[in-house]
Amino acid sequence: MRIPILAFALVAAVTASPFPWAQEAQVTEIPNPSSGVNGSVPANATTTRENNHNPHREPTPTFKLGCECAQPIIPIDQLSPSEKCQFEFAFRMGCYYRAQGGCASPTLAC
Repeated sequence: MRIPILAFALVAAVTASPFPWAQEAQVTEIPNPSSGVNGSVPANATTTRENNHNPHREPTPTFKLGCECAQPIIPIDQLSPSEKCQFEFAFRMGCYYRAQGGCASPTLAC
């Protein structure tokens, strides 16, 4: 089992580079007819670059929905004041998430 895996790894390593003995191709520079003498920058070209970015800005949409949620039905005389407060907080938090930030962030005031 080890010999086929070793043979496969050896073949993969040898064939990974099809021509390991080949030298890298030499890059030749093509002369640019618009450049000056000996490839220098022409006299009318500007060497400094100004940062002229597009100043156009569009307002970023907020995608906030209105804070209009139906009131929850809270059972009377079955919840303690602390449980009732937590129930209302959970409802307000659900409404806040549904409105995607359109409501004020609820706080637990219990």
